[in-house]
Amino acid sequence: MNLSRHNRTLAGLLALTAFVAACDSSPTEPTSALQQTARIANTTETIIPGSIGDLTTSTPEGGLVKVCKLGNASGTFAVTTSPINGGATSAPNTPTVAPNSCVIVAISQDYGPLGQWVTVSETSAGLQGITAATVNSSTGVYSTLTFANGDSVPNNRYHGATITFTNYIAPPPAVCAGLTPGYWKNWRNHYTAAQFASLLPGTIASSIAQADAIFAAKGSNSIAKLKWFVLANQLTLNLTAASSLPNPSSGSLSGSCVAVAGGPQLGGTLRTALNILNGVGGPYTDAYILGIKDILDAIANLGGG
Repeated sequence: MNLSRHNRTLAGLLALTAFVAACDSSPTEPTSALQQTARIANTTETIIPGSIGDLTTSTPEGGLVKVCKLGNASGTFAVTTSPINGGATSAPNTPTVAPNSCVIVAISQDYGPLGQWVTVSETSAGLQGITAATVNSSTGVYSTLTFANGDSVPNNRYHGATITFTNYIAPPPAVCAGLTPGYWKNWRNHYTAAQFASLLPGTIASSIAQADAIFAAKGSNSIAKLKWFVLANQLTLNLTAASSLPNPSSGSLSGSCVAVAGGPQLGGTLRTALNILNGVGGPYTDAYILGIKDILDAIANLGGG
């Protein structure tokens, strides 16, 4: 069920009125409200796991509007209230809700058709999925409905809701910036011997001397040229994973990097190159080897590194 801005007032009043008509209209304070008064010192309270209203059950309670958060990042919310039939309203607040927890964002002690609208908006930047949430109502009137970011729910002593947002940090766009054999040939300008040695595991060079020899080769044949770019890209991949090392030219590669959109990916091209160097498959012509070299060359030159 969707609760739009255009019909929410009418729908909320009808729901409140219908429910209150079925409730005891006496001014006797419900037990749950007594518990709330004793338990809540202000309008925002973190729900301790295992207590009433925790995320395990997301149990709504009359009088309370709670915001729960699933995902991998905290969410920051803007919560405002407006009166229904002149009811009292909670003070605006901007709670931060940690993943897998709930926060009480509004409280109403009003009886009958009085109450408040509670509007909830997630304001966190860089999150995916902030426009959708689910709502469970303590009355069953809104059993489970889709809640758009910035929508409202009704709230009085008998009506509460748990609004659950499920959001994730949006992954940053892939940054593909290669570092050329020239950069790596002059590694002593950027790294100590120990730092450079830490980048060699998993590459075609088992030692500093072997790496120096590969980059010093004159490139008189296709295999020597291929080794330049295999080792350069392998070192850049390892540097990307080693965030503590200097990276003055901002090299950043992953196996999914391509030189052109839809072109061969770095990971697959490196596997082909290693097959060539290890004598797996083939035979390989010079033209084929140089074609693989050209792909690795283009990726090593991404970003001008």
